[in-house]
Amino acid sequence: MTKMFHVNRHIDRTPSMFSSIGRHLGNAKTCTLDRTTIEQAHRHVLFNCHVVTPFREKHTRDIKNLHPRARPMDIEQTHTKDFPNWFMTHIQELHHSRSEHLSEKLRWLAGGPSTVAAKYKGFLVKGFRFHTKESEQRRKLKTVELLSLQLQEVFKCQGSESNSRRG
Repeated sequence: MTKMFHVNRHIDRTPSMFSSIGRHLGNAKTCTLDRTTIEQAHRHVLFNCHVVTPFREKHTRDIKNLHPRARPMDIEQTHTKDFPNWFMTHIQELHHSRSEHLSEKLRWLAGGPSTVAAKYKGFLVKGFRFHTKESEQRRKLKTVELLSLQLQEVFKCQGSESNSRRG
């Protein structure tokens, strides 16, 4: 991790639904996300986006009404597992009934993330660089190769010095 001194020039100014506190390093490479990653990403966004809060609260109330004797831990587990699908269905029903005005943001959130994502070598946040494990491994390999070459040069020099002393 490297500390940078000109922090402000590294802040991404791209408008987004979620505020960005940093910027990517390197060019984007596209990758396809597996189902588990997609579900985890969707759940994370839904549980951390304030516009979804009233829907999370409604879903929790519905679970409590269906299972009045359930332990709080069981209610939370059910809520965590079932909320993304419930939210998508609920938003679709509200949209088709036109009973409520739904923002584009809510409909977009209900649809879930794309299966394709941009992958970068690293990310810069508040002057700190974070690199992927793959990028770090390449850097370590290059460092080892460089040290190996330097050691070879040192031994060559020492060998030639001892040969010159003998002669």
